[in-house]
Amino acid sequence: MPSTNSVREFSNAEPKRNTTAHLLLFLFGWAGVHRLYINERTSGVLMLALFLLSVLMLFANLGVAGFVALFFWWVLDVFTLHQRLQKRNESTS
Repeated sequence: MPSTNSVREFSNAEPKRNTTAHLLLFLFGWAGVHRLYINERTSGVLMLALFLLSVLMLFANLGVAGFVALFFWWVLDVFTLHQRLQKRNESTS
């Protein structure tokens, strides 16, 4: 008989490493991979969608507004990732 806690069983309940999250931020922050790593799926997918839309806008010669928005979002994440990661790890323990 399946458990009623099936969502919780399959979630990544182990603590996430600060070093890994920051490495992902600096290497793939433009794509939101660091947010997906710490289980912030909605904002991670939104960052990825904004990046893909920005690439399309660039190729269509419509400007770089999407990349500017991604840059400011990335800078915000540089300063807040550690706090969000601590909060996430405290809630799973």
